Parts: sequence; structure tokens; C-alpha cells
Amino acid sequence: MISILECTGQYLLEVGCGLGTDLRQFARLGAKVVAIDLSKSNALISKRGLEVYELEGEVLVADAENLPFRDSSFNIVYSFGVLHHTPNTQRAINEIYRTLKQGGGTLTMLYHKGLAYYWIILRHGILSLELLQLPMEKLISKRYDHTPLSKMYTRRQAKRLFRQFSQVKLECLNFGGIQEHPQLKKLWKLYTISPILEKMLGSFLIISAKKELQK
Repeated sequence: MISILECTGQYLLEVGCGLGTDLRQFARLGAKVVAIDLSKSNALISKRGLEVYELEGEVLVADAENLPFRDSSFNIVYSFGVLHHTPNTQRAINEIYRTLKQGGGTLTMLYHKGLAYYWIILRHGILSLELLQLPMEKLISKRYDHTPLSKMYTRRQAKRLFRQFSQVKLECLNFGGIQEHPQLKKLWKLYTISPILEKMLGSFLIISAKKELQK
């Protein structure tokens, strides 16, 4: 898996920077950072954050499916919890590939078809008959994270999305306080006892991949 901690002097693009928390960390680590976000307010907040902490970087309003950069512009492209919200996730990943330099790498997080996915299908899709009214993506959006568009992927589907890349590695994780949740902390204990359960049922796929050097 690529290490974004080793980004000193590297040109790093964050796709979907949100409020800029991760972007500022990369800048502190010495990366030459550029970020895009579809939201103008997020872009302004991220840019202001860099200024407040006296960090160098550029933030643009742009679409992940149409990145406004030349081919082979970045050493690292990072996108955490964003691309499963794009209408055409494959196109966004193709754009990451295009803008990466040869030998460069990406670190991406996508929602995983784990326990939450099957619970939504059973509880809301089948028992409450909501799948008769809504397609699965709309149902996930309504019952999982309340965004306009959300998708989840199996490991096989994620690998297919990154088929242009080499050295594709996937890790399935849970984070965000599950171990403190009154109901879910028991599930967390099961994950710690049997990592294979987390691999099967975890919520987040962390994908690391490289753009192969041409011979």
C-alpha cells in the first residue's frame, strides 16, 4: 500500500477535499498540494484553512469526472469517501489514472458492500418493501448516509474499477467510533477476534494502486 506519509516534495492532488482537514496534514508533511471540490463553499473553507495555518497549496472548484489538469501532473492522488458519490465512479477513477505520473500512486476509500449493505437490503429493502419504490443506490442514500447519491462496492467490483492500475491492494476496515457505539461495540469485538469477519463485513474499502512505469 502506498504511504501518503512519505509525500515530502511530491505533487499531491486531493479529489474531494471537503473542509480541508487531510489537505492541511499533507501540506504539513511537505507535499505540494492541490485540491478540488465540487462545492464552492468547501473549496473556500479549505483555501482559507491553508492561509490561516500559513501553508502552501491550491484549491479549485471542479468535478472529479473532469479534472482540470494535464496528463501526468501528480505523484499522488488521494480521495477519501468521495468517489462513491459521483454519478460515474469509473470515469472519476480514469481521471485519477490520467493525471497520475508514471510510477505514481493513488489511495482511495470507497464504501464496501458489508454488513450495513445487507442490513439495508433486509430491513428496509425487503421487509419494508422500499426496493419496490427506490433503486438500491437511492435506498443506500436514504438509509445509510443521507446524501443525494451513494454506492457500495464488493472487493471484486472495486478491483475492476482500478483495472488500469498495477499493484492494486485492498483492505477492508471499520472506523469512526464503532468500538464506542452502544450496539455496535460487540460487533467490533468480533472483528478484533476474527479479522476475516471485518474483511467480509467491514464498511470501508481502502484501495492502494500504482500507475505502472512504461518500459
